[in-house]
Amino acid sequence: TDGDGDGIGDTPYQIFDGFNLDRYPYMAPYTGGDTIPPVVKITSPQNGLYLRGLRLFPQLFKHQTILLGDIMVEVDASDVHSGIEKVEFYLDDPMHPVLVDEDAPYSWTREKGTVLNHQHTIIVIAYDTAGNYNIESLEVRRYL
Repeated sequence: TDGDGDGIGDTPYQIFDGFNLDRYPYMAPYTGGDTIPPVVKITSPQNGLYLRGLRLFPQLFKHQTILLGDIMVEVDASDVHSGIEKVEFYLDDPMHPVLVDEDAPYSWTREKGTVLNHQHTIIVIAYDTAGNYNIESLEVRRYL
């Protein structure tokens, strides 16, 4: 298993025909190149009620994200093997990014909204310099 998604196994195993233990096994065969996707995490917003970017009452809104005001998205992206090339931000349309950020810290703010659509899907895709990618998404409800 690879619980943290870093490409290195979490369970050591006994090496055949020997008395050695591989404590950090690769999850995929080593090919000499970077084949491990980057780690990406939406750090804000998280579940809770947000008023203009300030998180309020996270215990009352454990299973949903409600935004009052702007949509402000912050992302942590890292890749220990080849580094991050870019992070793409999408809002509702997974075919057309609303922003491509090539410099950390990775963030995007949506100030204007629509009167009719209150349910949104935020999608972020982080690419490393070897061409590997990883995706994170979050469903939010936005008012005002």
